[in-house]
Amino acid sequence: MNLDTAARQTALLAAIENPYAQIIAHPTGRLLLRREAFTYDMEKVLDACAKHGVAMECNSYPDRLDLKDLHLRMCKDRASRW
Repeated sequence: MNLDTAARQTALLAAIENPYAQIIAHPTGRLLLRREAFTYDMEKVLDACAKHGVAMECNSYPDRLDLKDLHLRMCKDRASRW
């Protein structure tokens, strides 16, 4: 939770590249009214997910609502390229 943007993105990309990874849960870490979403280059992260066949969780729980609609569209666009 205390990583800076660059360190967080590096860790996330390493997780995506792990051959045992299948899904990234709570991709932005957002908790509505309690914690802002983590910042990182979502395009780069989603490109890595598409390359390695890793899914991103779409969490519709009212406290999370993670990912944003824009990010969900980005996921859908990349999924259609598989």
